[in-house]
Amino acid sequence: QAIWLKLCRPSRWCSSRPRRHAETSHCAGLCPAYPARPPGKDRSGSARRLHALRRCPRADLVMGDYCSVTEDAKVARAKALLGEPLSDLEKNAVEALDLMGCGGGDEGAVLLGSALRRNSSLRQLNLRWNAIGAAGAEALARALEESHRPLCSLDLFCNSIKDAGAVSLARALKVNRELQALDLGWNSIGNAGACALAGALKANQALTRLGLEQNAVAEPGAEAIADALRQNTTLTSLQLARNPVGEAGALVLAEGASCCPRLKQFDLLPDLTARGSMTIRSNLSLSGFSIPEEDLQAELTMPQPPAAVTAVVFAS
Repeated sequence: QAIWLKLCRPSRWCSSRPRRHAETSHCAGLCPAYPARPPGKDRSGSARRLHALRRCPRADLVMGDYCSVTEDAKVARAKALLGEPLSDLEKNAVEALDLMGCGGGDEGAVLLGSALRRNSSLRQLNLRWNAIGAAGAEALARALEESHRPLCSLDLFCNSIKDAGAVSLARALKVNRELQALDLGWNSIGNAGACALAGALKANQALTRLGLEQNAVAEPGAEAIADALRQNTTLTSLQLARNPVGEAGALVLAEGASCCPRLKQFDLLPDLTARGSMTIRSNLSLSGFSIPEEDLQAELTMPQPPAAVTAVVFAS
């Protein structure tokens, strides 16, 4: 996980090791979601990564084991990382903010959430790869719950908000009338979070794009989302690729997607039998979807939906 790669590139801290090895141990060691084990238990893994962190000449902001740092130190570190962006938010001087990989964590998300509640200019916020957990998601959700927030796109791809964070954001979606795009891919969201988001989709009248790829949504979560699709009238893109929904979950999702009037892109790459794949293709074709024949199972991230072309992607 290259959360801290922007702060310290491997070539600057260790020129004697092969670059690939340096990147692996350095980035894993700096990831706050990857606590170090005692050296005696894992001399070749966590101990090496923690050693790499301590040797880094630019790691003054993140020195030592993150899990043992005091809360005040974590907040101070987040303020140091986000000083300029926070200042721009408070001045209403920015419309799009790209903080991908800056590593602010929950503390940074809390600071951003507080600033967003006073901001009237920001429309796009990219927080990919920031080690944000449930607490950070809760802070962002509180900002989204307030009326007349201009934010229309929030990208939380590859964090760790899990079910609790998804529940918080779902609560905000029920009252928010501005957010149009929300990416929650790679966030360890399970059935509880999926069910909460499904409930929000029944009430929300603004969201058009929702990303839930590479999570842990199984058949119960798939059934809840399918039920929401039957009632939703605004969603145009739904990404559910690489979730363990199973063949039964995929079938019910396909049926729900066929009832969603504005859905144009529905990305789903389940493990299907030939019969299940044929059934889904047949049902969706009758509903007007165009289904490409190529197998995109190797793709990890899906492209943005085209402007006027309907696309439904399935594994062969």
